Parts: sequence; C-alpha cells; structure tokens
Amino acid sequence: EAAVRHFAAAAAYRVAHAPFVYLRGAPDNQAPMLAVAVVGEVLWMSAERDGWLCTARPVAGGNERGWALRDGARLGLGTLLEACAP
Repeated sequence: EAAVRHFAAAAAYRVAHAPFVYLRGAPDNQAPMLAVAVVGEVLWMSAERDGWLCTARPVAGGNERGWALRDGARLGLGTLLEACAP
C-alpha cells in the first residue's frame, strides 16, 4: 500500500466520465460512497494515493474528504478525472 502524497497546493481536476464519478470515504472501490461529482464538474484535490485523488475540502456537507479514482481503466471505464486549468 502506497503512502499518501500531499500536493504543495490544491490542483483542479475535471470529471471526464459521464454521468458521474463516486467520491468515497477512502481510496478503495469498496469504501462507502459519500457523494457523486457530475461530468464537467471541477474538483479541487489535495493528495493522491495509488491512483486515487483526495478532495481538498470535505464533501456533501460532512466532515470527510472524498476520494475519487483518477483512471478507471482497470474497471473498464477509462479516464475518470483529468487535470485542468481552474
């Protein structure tokens, strides 16, 4: 299991997968789903672990940050999130 790599500053990523991607409570496909982010939505991410990106802020009005898989190729989904200009 890889360590979490924190970014020097939050980075913008656009949801590339339609209709949405899941934001989960941990960087794992089996982790509880906290929220969804719809295609085209820009998320600010602050960390990465094993291909998962962590939101810079808590999601869905809660206290937990969400984790989203960046590339869903291993699930047959292709690119889920792509880096973008804010």
